[in-house]
Amino acid sequence: MSGVNDIIRTYLIAQKDGVDLHYAFIDEDFEAPETDESFDPTYMKALYKYGYDNARQGFEWHKSPPIVGSRARNSR
Repeated sequence: MSGVNDIIRTYLIAQKDGVDLHYAFIDEDFEAPETDESFDPTYMKALYKYGYDNARQGFEWHKSPPIVGSRARNSR
């Protein structure tokens, strides 16, 4: 929840200052095997590939946190 709070706080500051917020996050479509390891190279490679593939395909930047509501998925 700390990361979620950071995004919300950053979003609110951007709104107050009149600047756009553009960010990306790991969405629900990311799939990787569960692990109990504190650092799992297989998981990390899958995570990197997910981000790399999304960037290569031209993903849409998010402009507000999903928790804010229907405006959460504004494109670039």
